[in-house]
Amino acid sequence: MARCSDAFNTGRVGYGAPVLALLLIAVVAAPPRALPEAELVAFSPRLERFAEGLPFFDAAGTRVALLRPQSWREFTHPLLQFDPTSRDSMKAVGVDPTGGLTVSRRGDLEVACVSLSDPKAYESACETKLKSVGVVTRKTIEGAVVVSARDQLNRVLLAYAIKGKISCAATNHGLTLERVLPELAKLVSAAKPPSEPGFKAAAELPGVISIIRPSGSPSGAMSVSSKGLTTTLDAQLNGLASSLLPKSGPSPFGSASPAGLAVLRVRLSKSGLSDSLEAFLRRMPGGAQLQAPVEALAPLMTGNVLIFVHRVEVAKGGLGTAEARARALKLAILVETTDGAAARASLDALLEKQQASPKPGPKLGVSGPLAYVYNDESALNAALAAVPSSVSKQTHALELVVDPALLARGLSQVSLLDAIQNPALAGLLAAGTELGPLLVASESLTGWADPTGSGAHRAQLTWSLKADRFP
Repeated sequence: MARCSDAFNTGRVGYGAPVLALLLIAVVAAPPRALPEAELVAFSPRLERFAEGLPFFDAAGTRVALLRPQSWREFTHPLLQFDPTSRDSMKAVGVDPTGGLTVSRRGDLEVACVSLSDPKAYESACETKLKSVGVVTRKTIEGAVVVSARDQLNRVLLAYAIKGKISCAATNHGLTLERVLPELAKLVSAAKPPSEPGFKAAAELPGVISIIRPSGSPSGAMSVSSKGLTTTLDAQLNGLASSLLPKSGPSPFGSASPAGLAVLRVRLSKSGLSDSLEAFLRRMPGGAQLQAPVEALAPLMTGNVLIFVHRVEVAKGGLGTAEARARALKLAILVETTDGAAARASLDALLEKQQASPKPGPKLGVSGPLAYVYNDESALNAALAAVPSSVSKQTHALELVVDPALLARGLSQVSLLDAIQNPALAGLLAAGTELGPLLVASESLTGWADPTGSGAHRAQLTWSLKADRFP
């Protein structure tokens, strides 16, 4: 399973089902109660709104077991099990459906804070869990009541603090909570919301679901909103370096959308495009022969790029070598130039050499004002044919369109033997196995990204399912 923390590159072990559960229920609208220096936070100020995402996840769960609501509903609280889709279930344990839930993680420590409708019912439900662990004790710390359970080794394994109609409960996954008890008392008494950059980013997002990385590089938040069979992920991230141009503008590829696995329209700075192409060619077997010509073209590049992946076609020998992996991805990259004639003149010697003595690997060419790199002629022809005759406005610095069915077909070609020979392919094999059935039943995957200044970026990904597959 992909780890939620991976999106922020924390480098820590994934938090598993509890974080996935909160990814599906967090709603950004009110200040959370989070641990100081928390690494990851999930926040829902109004639990009853959780049902807004159920049509999508109920449907997706018929194809991917991990997305079935019943598989993660119970992972919302260290002490209690309740169904956040059911008001009656929440009220039965004293949790307020109109109130909030915040779960924050710091190392192995997990703390969940909830609003209460019935503190007595809540304490009674917690007492049952605590007694199953060991001896229950109560004490008052900074005006809050702190209740904990000690096991036979005198470790505080579970605890909660309560003050008024706010409670925060904790588990340290087998480690003692002794030193954490004062923190729980402070959390339920806190009057000010957290001020880290990640929380500020979350406040700017439109979605009803949020996962937050409060600080660090990058920091930020991702929020998810659902309507029917469509779910949209919005992200606001800080501390990311990129070469994307800071605003929309004219591009010959603004409306180009050739039919294939994926289309990526990008507006880059000239230096960023040159560096990206050189890095791409260094990784491509046989690409070194094109690095000098690309450098010669650099002054003529505008920064407008179309990357087109036509299909994935794995040869009989599999993906065991770098050459085989490069050949499997049938693609073409089109780059706008300021002067097609000058571009062709600078490449004349190379083009003649390519025709006289073709070598394996990517090839370079020019068509009108467009220079191109490709490794498959059908991909190149489809990309060139899709470019309109007139320039149009590209709305975002980066725009992505993916055909879910073709993506599923491509992932299905990664074999177990390939994954064993090359561990880097194991993730693709897992993605094909887990997500393949859902991708086949999906209508579209689209996304965009824009820099917003000083290393900040705003991005969005929208996933729509086919209505006729989910009656």
